[in-house]
Amino acid sequence: MKFSLSKLQQLQKKNNIDLIGVAKSSHLKEDENVFRNWLNSNYNGDMNWMENRIEKRTNPQLLFSNTKSVIVIGMNYFSNIQQEKSDNLLVSKYVTEIDYHKFLKQKLFLLLRKMQNIDNSIKGKVCVDTSPIFEKAWGIKAGLGWRGKNSLLISPEYGSWIFLGILLVNVEFDKYSKEKRDGCEDCNLCVESCPTGAILKDNKIDANKCISYLTVENNDKKLPTELQLNNWIYGCDICQDICPYNEKNKKLSVHLEFQPKIKLHNKSKKYWENISESEYRQLKKKTAMKRRKFLFILRNINHNL
Repeated sequence: MKFSLSKLQQLQKKNNIDLIGVAKSSHLKEDENVFRNWLNSNYNGDMNWMENRIEKRTNPQLLFSNTKSVIVIGMNYFSNIQQEKSDNLLVSKYVTEIDYHKFLKQKLFLLLRKMQNIDNSIKGKVCVDTSPIFEKAWGIKAGLGWRGKNSLLISPEYGSWIFLGILLVNVEFDKYSKEKRDGCEDCNLCVESCPTGAILKDNKIDANKCISYLTVENNDKKLPTELQLNNWIYGCDICQDICPYNEKNKKLSVHLEFQPKIKLHNKSKKYWENISESEYRQLKKKTAMKRRKFLFILRNINHNL
C-alpha cells in the first residue's frame, strides 16, 4: 500500500505544521562528495565529529533499514524582535522560549502516530538535528526550498527562519514533492554582508570564520583576536537579516514555543559584563542555549568588550 501525499498534507494542516514535503529515499552520493571535499578543505573548524558516520548522513537506509521515503517538516520560528546593535550584545533569533529540538520531535512523533492510525504497518524513525542526516539536502529534495548562498535552506513562504525535522518511514507514497528552483540567482547580499568573509563560493561556509560557529561550536579558550564578532555572543543573524526572502516574508511564528526569549535579547554590554553564573543559568533554561556553560558565554562576552 502506498501512502497518499494528499493525506500527508491533510495531517500537516490538522497538526499545525508550517511546511511538509516527502522525497523518495536514496543514497545522496553527490551531496556526500561535496561534504567530503568541504571536510578536506578543513572548513569544519574543530567540529571533528562531522568526520564520523558520513555514510549514515547520506544514506537513510543505514539509519533506518527499511526506509522507503523521507518526510521533512519545516517550522517557522520568525519573531519580529528588534535588537539594538550599538550598545547591546546579541543572541540569535533561533534561541526561543523552548529548545526547538524537543518541539520538533514531539511534532514528528505525533505525525508518525497519525500515519499509523491510517496504516498500522507503518514504522518510522524521527531525526532532529542530532541524528546524522543531511536535513537541508533532504529539505531540498522534499520541495521545501533551495540552498541559499549562505548554505541555509530558503523557503519561498518563510525564508530561512525555519527549523527542519525528518521522519524516515517504511512506506512509499503515491506522489513525491517537486523540488523548487533556485531563487537566489544573481543576489549576493548575504555574501557581501558577512563581516568575516565566511560565505564562500558554491553555497559553502568556512566555519573557521563564521560568527555563528565561533560563538556556538568553537571550544577554544580564546577566539582569534583578528575576528570581530560584531557584538554577537550566541549565533549570528546577519546573513539572514539581509536576505530579500526574509525581508519579504515576515510571517510571525504562530507557535508559542518559538516566542523569543525576551530576557536574553536586547541586553546591554554592561548587563552581560556583570552577569552572574546563577543568573545566566536561569536565563538559558529550556532554550537551545542551555548546552553552553557560563565560562563559554563569558569568553564570547569578553571578546566583544
